[in-house]
Amino acid sequence: MEPMAMLFELIWLTLAPLCVGMGLRSMSAELKRVAKEHKKVLGLSQNSCILCVVWLMTSSAQDRIVHSAPNDLWSCAFLAAGVHLVYRVVGYVVATAAKLPGREWVTIV
Repeated sequence: MEPMAMLFELIWLTLAPLCVGMGLRSMSAELKRVAKEHKKVLGLSQNSCILCVVWLMTSSAQDRIVHSAPNDLWSCAFLAAGVHLVYRVVGYVVATAAKLPGREWVTIV
């Protein structure tokens, strides 16, 4: 799978459901209560889904990964760390701009 297609799929499979869930939670007191009660399970489920998507996509490319040049692998690792940093910075800016309460701010950031 091409890297851009993989990135698009990861965003679509993780960011879109997160935004929909946050929107629904803000509109319904019942959904907010359920999300708060099952926060840990929902978080673990989300992380498991992300892990499964990455694992499935990389396992089909295992042969190419094993035979890649070390510089290419290091480049990928640094790019992944960069993407993670961008998400964290954007989360910080958005959570701070929204003036979220402490626990919610920590969850986003």
